[in-house]
This record gives sequence, C-alpha cells and structure tokens, in this order.
Amino acid sequence: MAIEFLTTADQKLLLNLYHKYTGKNDRPWDYYFKLFRWKIIFKSFSALIIQDGEETVGFIESSIYHLEENPKVWDARFFVSDIQKYGKIAINRLIEDTKSKGAEEVILAVDEKDKYELFMDLGANVYLDVVESHFDLQSWELPTKMLAPGYKIVSFKSIRDHIGDDVYPKVLRILRHVIRETPGQESQADAICEQWLRKHWSGDEFLPEGCLFVERDNQLVGIHNIMSKVKDEVFSDITGIHHNHRGRGLTEALKTYGMEWAKRQGYKRFQSNNEVNNPMRQLNLHLGFKEATHSWEFRLTEPIP
Repeated sequence: MAIEFLTTADQKLLLNLYHKYTGKNDRPWDYYFKLFRWKIIFKSFSALIIQDGEETVGFIESSIYHLEENPKVWDARFFVSDIQKYGKIAINRLIEDTKSKGAEEVILAVDEKDKYELFMDLGANVYLDVVESHFDLQSWELPTKMLAPGYKIVSFKSIRDHIGDDVYPKVLRILRHVIRETPGQESQADAICEQWLRKHWSGDEFLPEGCLFVERDNQLVGIHNIMSKVKDEVFSDITGIHHNHRGRGLTEALKTYGMEWAKRQGYKRFQSNNEVNNPMRQLNLHLGFKEATHSWEFRLTEPIP
C-alpha cells in the first residue's frame, strides 16, 4: 500500500505519538495546544500523520522559523517507527510540504543517533553540531566573579519597571548584536529576536528577573537570558558580550551571577546548549558543566534523491 500523509490537529494524538516514538516525556500535556494556538496568531505550525496502510507509522511537524512577513526558512522535525523504512520518505515530504508554502530552506534538527546516521548516509551536511551540558546548582561552590569597574548587572524586570516599553528597543539592540556574532547563527538574528519576543509575550519559559544584562553608561553591552521549561531546571537561552567590551571577564561574571540567582530561586539544575566551536562551551567546562548529549542541525533546499 502507498504511504499517505494526513493533516491533523489532534493534539493528544501527536503527544502520544511523540512519547511512543521517542520514549521521552519532556513535552508537557499542553505542548501542542500552545503550538496550534500560535498557528492561529502567527500561522506557524502544521502536522501530518504518516500512514502505511491501516497503520500509523509516524508524523512530521513544521513551523515558520523566520519572520512571518518573510517565511522563507522553516523549522521541521519528524518521528517514525522505523527510521530506515520511513526516514527518507518523511524528510522529503517535509521539504515538499514546506516548499509548497513558500519555504526556500528547511532546518531539520535531530538529537537521535539513528537520525543523524541516516542524514550522513544520505550525504547531507551538518550545519550545526550542538552539545548539551548541565550543572548541578545544589553543589554550587564557585564564587561569583566580580565585575570590572564601571559595569553593573541589571534584569529585564528592573529596566522595564524604570522605563516601561522603552525596554524593548534597548534589549533587541544587544540581542541582535550578540546573535550576529554567534557561530552558526549569524544569519538568524531577526528570526531569533522574533522568537524571543514571542516567548516573552506568551509568558512561556520567560523569566523577567532571569533575563540579565551588563550595563555601562546606560547602554546594554551584554546579555544572559535564563529561561525555564520544567520545574527545578533553568536553561541558558543566549549569552554574549558586545565585542567592544570583551576581554574584561564580563561573560564569566554574568554567567556566574545568573547561576547564583537561579540557585537562590530554588532551581536545582542549569542547562546550556552550545555549538561545538562556540567559546561559551569552553567557559561552561571551566565552570564545571558536564556534557551530556549532542544534537545536529541539517539544512536542506531540495528533496534527497
């Protein structure tokens, strides 16, 4: 029988299939509810069930990755029961489906070894190789590094309380600058800024007191955005210092300040994801982070022959 792809908005079905094919329970019960809610607002999410005859063998999901006004880059994932039998079929359908909606490029992120090996066997090139690392905040022993003279650390909440909505252009300036200087993300500054604003507006994961900045002469020159998906754990969304202010130990001071803040709030674990060539990876190892898993990002523009 031919393979069929059926459009679905059944949130419970998608969550059950995700748990079935990955063995993970890291997506909360309302995960797909939020995505479909964003679809209404941003027109950004779709899902297709993969049917082989009468049997459901997987599903694919895709969302607009770039700014809504120019949806040329889409983010996509696939989950199947048999990677060798259905993996290539799922990948090519994702590409065809997103290209029919105006995409010029599809980003496929994978964190399973068998999917990574499938991409390599198919001749795809790795665009990003990301390492996930963790730090046990309960065993925190490092002192917070002192800031260089003339600098101070402020939170998003404290700035917003002081200047109101004028906080947004200030934050987006440093955020965009840092992203443009981050290996592998140079071309995604506008998209990531858009995602940051969406998370803030939705309230999901965003911690106003954990979004930290280095300030000098009323200008933001560094950012360390701490967010939370699950109880007891926070993760580093983005960390960076403006190139004109590097070499003063500001990154380590900002990072350790954030870790200490998270521990005071009762969080037990700190997670960080870094591209293998990102200098932040070495700082994390210096601070005592333990590397756990890899994930890979592939970028495709045409179906795989």
